[in-house]
Amino acid sequence: MTKYITILVLIVAILFVLYLIYDYNKVPSEMVLIPSYDPPEPSQPTRPGVGDIIITGPERKPLLFTVDLSSNSNAINWQKLMGSDPTATVTVYGYIDEHGKFYIKELDDAGHTNAGRIINEAMTTWRYTFYKIGKIRFYFNLPSKEAKLIIDLSDIERNPVIAKFIPIQDGMLYNIPELSPDLINYGSIN
Repeated sequence: MTKYITILVLIVAILFVLYLIYDYNKVPSEMVLIPSYDPPEPSQPTRPGVGDIIITGPERKPLLFTVDLSSNSNAINWQKLMGSDPTATVTVYGYIDEHGKFYIKELDDAGHTNAGRIINEAMTTWRYTFYKIGKIRFYFNLPSKEAKLIIDLSDIERNPVIAKFIPIQDGMLYNIPELSPDLINYGSIN
């Protein structure tokens, strides 16, 4: 009886081995092979003093040359100006000093004294950020359908106390909140 059990166990083992061989042949070839392992290359040692050191300075944001609203620069009341004399043309010749203070050197109101007075009262309070200095001119042309204000920056230059590598951008160079930016032009005043 043990002889029959041994033969039966042997037959079951042979059938099991044949089943494994049959099942192994159904497995795709890329799944049968174990890929070779290439270890990563060792990292190169860093030279002393250069390793992972990155030297950076502060971020260089451009400076904004603009009317300094924090200095109590009064706005020109555009509605009051248009209501007082809608046909006025006024030219303001001014200077911005190294501290950003705006000085009116000459105001040509061409007989439109009410408009000249409104403009003068507001503009004498204006201060700019101190990034640029020089002569600046404003031409108010109230009856114009296009540019009602022309700003001439041709004689403005960088303040010498500001390093040359720092960029300076022009911002809002007037304090007239009610005036649309579409009605303002930057160019030469003849």
